Amino acid sequence: MLPEKVLAEVQGPARYLGGEYNAVVKDPSQVRIQFALCYPDVYEVGMSHLGSQILYHVINSPREVACERVFYPQADAVELMRQRGLPLSGLETGRPLSDFDIVGITLQYELTYTTVLAMLELGEVSIRSDQRGPSEPLVLGGGSCTCNPEPLAIFFDAFLIGEGEEAVEEILDTYDRWQQAHPNRETRSTGNREELLRELAAIPGLYVPSLYEPEESDEGLLIPRPTAPEAKPTVKRRIVEDFAHAAIPEAPVVPWTEIVHDRGQIEIARGCTRGCRFCQAGIFYRPTRERSVETIRRAATQIIANTGFDEISLAALNCPDHSHINEIIDGLHEDLSGQRVSIGLPSLRIDNFSIELAEKVQRVRKTGLTLAPEAGSQRLRDVINKGSSIRG
Repeated sequence: MLPEKVLAEVQGPARYLGGEYNAVVKDPSQVRIQFALCYPDVYEVGMSHLGSQILYHVINSPREVACERVFYPQADAVELMRQRGLPLSGLETGRPLSDFDIVGITLQYELTYTTVLAMLELGEVSIRSDQRGPSEPLVLGGGSCTCNPEPLAIFFDAFLIGEGEEAVEEILDTYDRWQQAHPNRETRSTGNREELLRELAAIPGLYVPSLYEPEESDEGLLIPRPTAPEAKPTVKRRIVEDFAHAAIPEAPVVPWTEIVHDRGQIEIARGCTRGCRFCQAGIFYRPTRERSVETIRRAATQIIANTGFDEISLAALNCPDHSHINEIIDGLHEDLSGQRVSIGLPSLRIDNFSIELAEKVQRVRKTGLTLAPEAGSQRLRDVINKGSSIRG
């Protein structure tokens, strides 16, 4: 959020307004934890990220926790903020990043790593974790890039390895207990902060880099070895076991301006069994789990009713792999075609996509389809285990 007098001087001021439909704004005096949910890219990209929508919904569900969205501004706004000493702040209330209790940063791809550091600097949060004072926010990392957290280990207090819907609630509970034991932020000590980090390290899926030190293995590799009893020798990836009943954001925030994926989204399945050798997500989000047709239809109806979008996108690593994909599309058309709502599918594999499915998707209006052969020759497709063949 930028001050009103600054909005007239930047391009695309709608990115910095806040106050969108379905945004959750809570009275700071009525909450115990302020959580900044950061996406290290511009508004149009971050608002399209379904994982952030899910976490925004989950974190804001408890009445005593407030979650605000933070995106990295465009270059013109960054320059203006630095000239005038304006810190990076949350969209919901304009609270500076340094005033939050927890700063959670999504790590989706490596090219955003420099932006992560720029966000901390612009938000007036110490960049290195060992230079962070006891009263500064706890900086957490999450997302698929945490499968290799070491490149960013010196900048984060902790990483959540794996899926976050359930683990984030455990993190909030742990932080709340610690905060109640040390209610005065200004008088917290380094020892208090280390105590918090030890408690977090006991949560499955949490990796706290400061509780490890590098040790050379017999093969000459540097392996993190725990230095505290709470730190686990092997941090196991968190998996949402009951995905069928996991949280669905049925009232996502509706952006003021057009974004990359300007439509409603619902995750119909998670994980993949294909084993393509190049695909990080196929491994990171295993095992394969599905939502029922009834759950998807109910949620999609609510999303459209709560947002007014004219398109609903079915999200999965490969939608046609859902065992009831035809029933899902038929059911959604039955529920939503009267409102002229179309159905979109993300990137598709060519080996199980059919003309019948294409015709079902385009029943309301023609939408684009993206087919992913992934390589230009059959030899390369075989090498990467794509498992598909194209005959010209």
